[in-house]
Amino acid sequence: MKTRMIKRKGTLLSSVAMLSTAMLLTACGGDGGDSPVDDFGSNPGEGDNQGLLYAYPDNGQSEVPTKAPIALRFTSAVSLGDIDQSVTLCCDEGGGDLAFTSEKVSSDPRGVLLTPTQRLQPQTEYTVQISDLRLNKGTAQDQTLTFKTRPLQEGPKNQVVENQDFMIDRQFPNGLEMEPYMDFSSFRFQFTQPIDRTTATYGDGNTVVLRDSEGLEVDAGLLVDGAYMTIDPTDDYLAPGETYTLELTGGLESTYGETFAGETIEFTPKDSSPRGEPGFLVQRITQDGTSRLTGKGINQVPVNGTLLGEDVNVTQAQSELVIAELADVTQYTDVTPIRLPKGTLLEGTPIEMVKIGGAVDAGFGSGDVTMRVLSDATGYLVPNPYTEDNPDQLRIVHLFMDVGIATENPQANGGFTQNLMHIHLVGVAEVDPNGGVLNIDATSMVEPDVLGLEYGYGLLSFQLQSYKDQTGTLLAEAKEVLEDITPPDLLSWTLGTSDGFSSTEKAGLYKPGDAIVLNFDEALDPQSIGNKVTLYGLDGITPMPITYFVDGAALVIKPEKVQEAIGGSQVESLAGVMRYIPEGEPLNYNIIIDSGITDIAGNPINSVINESIPLPRTVENKEVVRPSGLPGSVLDQLVDHAPVVLATYPGFPCRLDESTRDLGANVAGRCAGGMEGITEEDSSLPSDITPEDDLIPISTIPYDRPIVISFSENIDPESIVVGGTFSVERIDNTGAAIEQVPGRLVKEPRRLLFYPHSGWVEGQLYQYVLQSAGYEVAFAGTIRTRIVSTEDYTCGIDAICDEAGLPLQTQVLGAGEVLSVDGTGTEADYMLASLGRRSNDPDAGGPDLVQYFRGGQRSDSVLQSLSTAPVSDTNANFYTERDTPEEYYALNVNWQESGAIFRYNTQEYGPTTEDDPYSDESIDPNGVRPSLNSAKVLSLPAEVPAGNQAPGLWVSSINTGCGFQEHPQGGDFATPYTFSDPQLLECPENKFTYLTSSLMAEVTSEVNENGEIKVLIWPSVIMASSIDVMAMVSLAAGTPFENQLTAIRDGATGPQIMRMRYAGENRDQPIEGWIQSTVDGPVLKAEVDLYLDIPGIADLAVQSNLGGTNMASYPVTMNLTGPVDFSDDGRMIVQQHNLNPVNIRLKIASASGTYVAEIPQIIPERGSLLQYISEPIK
Repeated sequence: MKTRMIKRKGTLLSSVAMLSTAMLLTACGGDGGDSPVDDFGSNPGEGDNQGLLYAYPDNGQSEVPTKAPIALRFTSAVSLGDIDQSVTLCCDEGGGDLAFTSEKVSSDPRGVLLTPTQRLQPQTEYTVQISDLRLNKGTAQDQTLTFKTRPLQEGPKNQVVENQDFMIDRQFPNGLEMEPYMDFSSFRFQFTQPIDRTTATYGDGNTVVLRDSEGLEVDAGLLVDGAYMTIDPTDDYLAPGETYTLELTGGLESTYGETFAGETIEFTPKDSSPRGEPGFLVQRITQDGTSRLTGKGINQVPVNGTLLGEDVNVTQAQSELVIAELADVTQYTDVTPIRLPKGTLLEGTPIEMVKIGGAVDAGFGSGDVTMRVLSDATGYLVPNPYTEDNPDQLRIVHLFMDVGIATENPQANGGFTQNLMHIHLVGVAEVDPNGGVLNIDATSMVEPDVLGLEYGYGLLSFQLQSYKDQTGTLLAEAKEVLEDITPPDLLSWTLGTSDGFSSTEKAGLYKPGDAIVLNFDEALDPQSIGNKVTLYGLDGITPMPITYFVDGAALVIKPEKVQEAIGGSQVESLAGVMRYIPEGEPLNYNIIIDSGITDIAGNPINSVINESIPLPRTVENKEVVRPSGLPGSVLDQLVDHAPVVLATYPGFPCRLDESTRDLGANVAGRCAGGMEGITEEDSSLPSDITPEDDLIPISTIPYDRPIVISFSENIDPESIVVGGTFSVERIDNTGAAIEQVPGRLVKEPRRLLFYPHSGWVEGQLYQYVLQSAGYEVAFAGTIRTRIVSTEDYTCGIDAICDEAGLPLQTQVLGAGEVLSVDGTGTEADYMLASLGRRSNDPDAGGPDLVQYFRGGQRSDSVLQSLSTAPVSDTNANFYTERDTPEEYYALNVNWQESGAIFRYNTQEYGPTTEDDPYSDESIDPNGVRPSLNSAKVLSLPAEVPAGNQAPGLWVSSINTGCGFQEHPQGGDFATPYTFSDPQLLECPENKFTYLTSSLMAEVTSEVNENGEIKVLIWPSVIMASSIDVMAMVSLAAGTPFENQLTAIRDGATGPQIMRMRYAGENRDQPIEGWIQSTVDGPVLKAEVDLYLDIPGIADLAVQSNLGGTNMASYPVTMNLTGPVDFSDDGRMIVQQHNLNPVNIRLKIASASGTYVAEIPQIIPERGSLLQYISEPIK
């Protein structure tokens, strides 16, 4: 490698010369006289010279953000009425003019700011037409301006890519007259598609390299983000007059798998200082006043969007000493190159309190904000194209800048640190002849990524002002400020110890496939990370396949991505995923980051980072010390459960009953296995009357959103075949397929995302299908009872499977049916819910899961994917693997041993050891607080009147978690237990079920009169683990209850399903939640209606082969509330606990329609605690 350093010393002489020749950059003619502000002589006279002086976007500008306003500045004052009459913005999708609002620029009556009232479309050319516009000093010359909006950063392919071929769309500089190659040029390329950054590497033998005339590599930095690339030579200057070659090879690929054809650019840079002295000019970032171009605060950087609101979260950029270099103005009189050197620091004032939605305090501020220039910011001062015939024209400035953002506060830094590339500033250069200073005023629109959830926007009104007295001392001070000698410091990382979290607790938030993100306190040099990061597998020796990159101050480490094209769709999957660690594995994953990683100035991190990653462990073995009472029971085995779908967007995660479907009426159908409904026409017994399970509506998905599907465990990516086991189709109202929808399918271990290549068509009906098989419906006679497993399936051919090869279980509610006992029932004629309803085989698959939706318009609300974390049930079998305390199960020596006892080498986590201050001692003696993602379920004694006769098998009580005490009067009874007065043992830590869930939520821009922000929660499923239970069962018919012979039967509920219900009068709307401010921080509150289903309660808990149970579509309501917090790596954490007690009355009926059990149960106030966490920011 050859490096070249051409050193030039900036002197006082060069600075003075710079200031004097700067007067040549702009005209200093007479003031027209109507402006109340000092326009520095740039206001032309009357008559034919009236017209446009400045526009943003500039005429012909591309890559304009869709949220950008239009700033216009004329030669004399203009009224808003005349603007509305004589200025048009064209065209909308129908070819008509777009409406806009107009406002005057407060600091200059010649300026106006136009804001379109509707969203501009991406990749669309717009025209601003100025016709017969009256100005204060005459009629403006007619003018037509065009600009083109940029593609979306994410979304449908047709909104993200400029062209189906992967090629260069824009180059800066381009070497033409208005953009000459200079010795201090950096090179910026915009491609037609986002760049796969793993294919963009710099140097000999790589995909990007700059060579000198001898063919030697020139040291340079390479920045890549989205479709943008910057190549910045390390030395300040290339050798003028020498021929260089910049090669971009065919090894470059886009994120869509398209290959770049390659391009070679030969150029000879011009000498920026042919007279030998560079033109350094020390300037400052001004902080006071408003921009004469936009009327907005000078050098304020607002971050706007749905999540942050409008003009509330603002930082003020500031710097007293900034070096700008202008090429020799005497030589470059028409087009004058300009440079701000790499490493320039723009400091931002703290955002004292980050506001969610602009209304609710987030609970933290930003701390100091740093904006570091990542590469030489380069551009040109060019002749004003709008006033070619006017001798007093202003110079137009074009400046491109790459900036890395970081904040002092870890929470804000984790959520906002990033690189913003190719910020295109368009402005004017004006010299104040009285003050002797050069002002550069410019405008741009920045679009920062906010929490990894939405791209915000902010209008940047940039101003640089030179110092009047350009001394050698001042320049020396500026160079000293530019020098950075402080190494980067690690603020947080997604799996590391932080305030309030141990490393084990932080690792519990990890979901397989998540990125590992390390957030430092300043922007990192992307070139410094090569071969510096290693993630070791569980053997401690083998490196895992990973990819890593820098984004601002964040080092992001991800599993290696594998891409392939299948049938018009692009498919992405991950290799090298860290999984939960199997029990018995002695080691953890380990990450090592070498000390060679540096900041932009080359300062290395202080030391090697060598961290063990203690991911949660999964239970693999179960020791049966004493078996359960039911021979061959599933309880005596370590259950391997088939995967289930936890959330679908759009849609609801259940298999739908085709017989209840009405696509034309936007009804998708009822969840198969849900309550079919019993009306008064069906039965005269009040106890029978049961409402029908809700019909799932066909929801609408915004134009540019993906389909998102969440699973309970890792899915085998090879079993998900686009167009096969997973398909998306456009259909008609009969359900007939019209065509397959091509798109980009992203396969994560526990999540599936599908982005259509073209946006969803508004009003069009679609379906997506997840295939499954490996099941059959079991019958008792002619009655459906359950779904059992078969081996009649092939993963990847007719079934989506987990990593163990089990097919997707799509009908978790079971297959029972509601049948009459022909009017012979004494208390129930229809078995309450489902006759013979039994638990599915845990490893059973199911029918195909089909979901329906319609395309809709774009939406400004922000969609979040949230998952419960940590989870106790790490092996995802919906059973709790914890040691059985023997003292909780008394022995009934007269009849049988009661209480299975199991032991585990590794245990899943249980409840806290903290006393529960909300515990009711009468039903929860010595109660403990629930741990995260668990719910306390307490059993109450059944109301059994003394003296009644037992009708046969009867259950007087079910105790969750443990058994019953021997009655103090045991000697006076036939057994040591009293059937009519059961004495429950205390086992406060065994009263819990453990919860696994995912959901999709939308943060809207709606704020109510109380300052609360509306959140839409799309219904999904909460899977609750089985709870161990003991049932007190009578053994003799016709015996008074108080003298019943009893037995204690142990069992379990089996997996429990809580289905969130749609809201609204017609049950077709998402659930409404509200984020509100409190003294303790933001809180989310929501009232959620749910269905509770426990398909296995009869056969697993009571071990009864009798009739029905009411634990099918059992309605409950939970009033939920809890804090909204942010981890130190920026992820959103939402906790929810119930404010109301949730009462559940379990009923079991015999085949003859007689109740054999009626047991009240309760989830007490604050007995449940859900914690959802958002996806990693990067």
